Amino acid sequence: FYTIKDFTTNELSNQYKQIYFKERRNSKMKKILSIMLSICMIIALLPSIATAESAVSYTDYNITSLDSAHAQSILAGVAEVTEETIGLNTVIKIKLISNINGRLHIGEDDHNDWNGAFVLDLNGKTIDPGSLNEAICLDNNFEGSLTITGSGTMKTGIHNIIYTWDADVFFAAAQGYDYFTLKIGDNSEKYTVTQQYTYRIRGSELVITQGSELTQIVFPYAYDVQRDPDFPEFKGDEITVRNFDEPLDRNEDDYSSSDGTWTLAEIGTYSEKSSFVPAPNSYLDGIVDTVADNYGLNDGGKNGLVIHKLTDESDSLVGYGVVIAVDETNGYTLFIADLWGNSGAGYLLSSTEISESSITLNTEQLAQSAYSVEL
Repeated sequence: FYTIKDFTTNELSNQYKQIYFKERRNSKMKKILSIMLSICMIIALLPSIATAESAVSYTDYNITSLDSAHAQSILAGVAEVTEETIGLNTVIKIKLISNINGRLHIGEDDHNDWNGAFVLDLNGKTIDPGSLNEAICLDNNFEGSLTITGSGTMKTGIHNIIYTWDADVFFAAAQGYDYFTLKIGDNSEKYTVTQQYTYRIRGSELVITQGSELTQIVFPYAYDVQRDPDFPEFKGDEITVRNFDEPLDRNEDDYSSSDGTWTLAEIGTYSEKSSFVPAPNSYLDGIVDTVADNYGLNDGGKNGLVIHKLTDESDSLVGYGVVIAVDETNGYTLFIADLWGNSGAGYLLSSTEISESSITLNTEQLAQSAYSVEL
């Protein structure tokens, strides 16, 4: 072993230099290795990132003839297809039963010109073409027509939302509704008659909702109630209603009596709420979310939910909310108002006084929406 006194000054200096430069080289090598390791980790992650981005595949659903069996085979799992003869014409009716990741394509290149009539019920669903050219393509050789109805959303593809050349595209109010609203990008228009398009439609997305003219019903009795189940699942389901108390007013205090003049007025769809509901109204938002979740509505169906306003005999506001069930035969309506938080307060509006401890409603109508809830 050496001690410091065994070295000359120059030898000691050279020894320290060697140690210094050796440590410096080691430090640089560590930095290089660290950078290389980071690059390797990023490269290793790339396949998983690519896999996640490519997890959604987009399908071209290409219908090439006016035949319901053919169309059903192409659209298996995403739509129900029926065929109807009107006069001498065959009409193919397509009703979406799930969202579509892809394109609805009628006609194909290198095919003889042909025509026919198709009706598409969006049924509250969304068509997202992703990396394809458009959500709906009526190819150049197709010279027929496509009528689009129901509520739903069509997103843009690479070029268009809808492409057509020789075919006609119509938008129409669904059966039982008085008007429909077309929102293309930021532009929204309300129509009471069928609209025809003979050329491509472009924009970020197209949203169609159905609506009815405002109606109101006056009830002589209103009760604050408990219900079981909270939401009927199907038309024809029974709901047990009990604990009949005086209804709550806007301040969540009890009215002195259940009898009076209670007016339930339809004031518009949820998408239009900013024009008639004071903002903010998180309770109403929560109620709508709950109803939409229970009936499996996407954004298009949720936005089409009809909002009602309940007022008392002095025309004072009781609450905004959603009608979830109607028993027309017995004159009962179940209404959830924007009180008691996001769960809402349940009201039974009745055409007769109720003296029983509980009653059973037969659900003849579910939550009224521009989305046709046919469960």
